[in-house]
Amino acid sequence: MGKLRVERRGYITRNGAKVEPTTFEIADRGLSGRGPEIIPPLKGDILGKGFFGFPEEKQHMILERATKRYGERSIQGRLQALSTLNMNIDPEISKDAEDLRHWVATNFDGKKKITDG
Repeated sequence: MGKLRVERRGYITRNGAKVEPTTFEIADRGLSGRGPEIIPPLKGDILGKGFFGFPEEKQHMILERATKRYGERSIQGRLQALSTLNMNIDPEISKDAEDLRHWVATNFDGKKKITDG
């Protein structure tokens, strides 16, 4: 990034000391609020492209397979991230991701499917 020129005015402190005006350069830190990304980009290979366009039964089948392979916590985390990231962009996908996360939470314990028997 580039450099920014900062100019400070001179002033007199409470005890009467005079501070001279100064000019110096600092590294450009970018726009405020543009810090490092907290959530890394999600890979499309686990849930697959067009996942939310599939019927609910096929989504459950994909989630069941992925949960057995990667674990319940990992899949819940991905669905939670999708829900959070799409909250303002596409609220319908956000709601679907939250519902599917809840489905995974109620149907799996670790890498094992919970049966009703």
